[in-house]
Amino acid sequence: MAEFVFATCLPGFEPAVKREVARTRPELRFAYSRPGLITFKSPREVALDDPPGSVLARVWGRS
Repeated sequence: MAEFVFATCLPGFEPAVKREVARTRPELRFAYSRPGLITFKSPREVALDDPPGSVLARVWGRS
């Protein structure tokens, strides 16, 4: 079953976070965004100790 992860960031930094996640975690696919919030879909279960996909994210977690 697919899972989702989310990242919060400064509004306006969403494109940079998306680019960094595409580079560092290519298995994650962009799903949805609003100013300051981005979600990605994972094809596998996301473990609690999975590394964050972006250093620009203020908060990173499973959803």
